[in-house]
This record gives sequence, structure tokens and C-alpha cells, in this order.
Amino acid sequence: METAPFIAANCGWNVPWPSAVLERAEGLPLKNLNVSVGGETVSGELLITRNGLEGGAIYRLGPLLRAMNQPELRIDFKPQVTAAVLRERASQLRTPNEWFQAWKLSPAAIALLESCFPDEGTECATAIARLKDFPVPLGGPRPIAEAISTAGGVLWQELNQQLMLAKMPGIFLAGEMIDWEAPTGGYLLQGCFSTGTRAGRAASKFCGRPNA
Repeated sequence: METAPFIAANCGWNVPWPSAVLERAEGLPLKNLNVSVGGETVSGELLITRNGLEGGAIYRLGPLLRAMNQPELRIDFKPQVTAAVLRERASQLRTPNEWFQAWKLSPAAIALLESCFPDEGTECATAIARLKDFPVPLGGPRPIAEAISTAGGVLWQELNQQLMLAKMPGIFLAGEMIDWEAPTGGYLLQGCFSTGTRAGRAASKFCGRPNA
């Protein structure tokens, strides 16, 4: 029977934060973002943690990140506002603090900008460019014990349409015993309920209870 190893899914990722980031922003959210990995972009939120980043946006991009030799995501802190609009809002202002206020940046976003790229916040054009394209190099995913769910398990090709193991008749699988992965927000539960229902009904028929 072929299986894929269990790995953490829907989990946080390690980030080697500068100490200044943790001092100012640990536990703070980053909201209304666009987060990109490779050619895919998702909208959502992130949470700065002592170990790195958590949140729906990074959970959804987990499969892409795991496939990268050097995983990295890029954040647009103001996806609803163009760089031209940001320049206009700051055109009559002189200091970074005034720009950040005009752009309505969160304390967490300001902490990242000032702590990770301290030399790029003094020029308005450079600050805007970084605001719209902020790279975050990542370490590995957090341990499987901390993950919301797992990827890996028995490969689909080992199952028939009733979710019974072809090589072990009478053994039915459901949920995260099977190698599949879904984002959070109800999809995981629905996948487990759906496969559990199919496997349960098939098992009942297999045992001679067709009406169960």
C-alpha cells in the first residue's frame, strides 16, 4: 500500500525576525493584505508570532511554499490603493511618520517596514515600493503538532470509488487518513464529513446492510 508521509498543513511558518520586530509587533495582526508566492496571490490576514507568521493567507499558500527550495512570500500592505495614490497622499508631507499616518498603516506594518528595511523608509518613493512589495524569507513550516491539519496519508490510487482499500477489502478510509489537503474555513470539515459519509455507507453495504 502506497502512502505519502504526513506533513504539517494549514500551519504557521518560521521567520527569522529581527529582535526589533518582536519587540514592537509580536502578536499583532496584519489585515487586508495581498500575499503572493510565485505566480499565485491570495487576499487575507497574517499574524506576527514569536516564531514567524500564522494566518489564513499563509495557510492557503502552504503547498506552494513547501515546493520551494528557498520559500519566500511577498506582501502588498495596501492592495486596494495604487502606488500613484499613495504618492499623492504623501505629496504634501515630509516625514515617514506623516506618510504612514496618511497611508493608514497598522502598527504591525510600520514595525516591519522600519525594522526590516530601516534604510528604505526615508525616501517616499522607496517606502512606497517596499510597502507594495515586501519580501519575507521563510524557514520551514512549524511542527506538525502545531498544525491545524495534515497532508499525506494513503494515496487515492489505493482506494476504489467507495473509499475501500483495493488491497485490503473491508477496510475503508476517510478524512485525513487519505492524502488530500484543503484550506481552513470549513473545507477541511466538509471533506472529512463527505468522505466519512461515503466510507460509512459503503462499509454498511459491504457488511450486508444495504439500507443503513
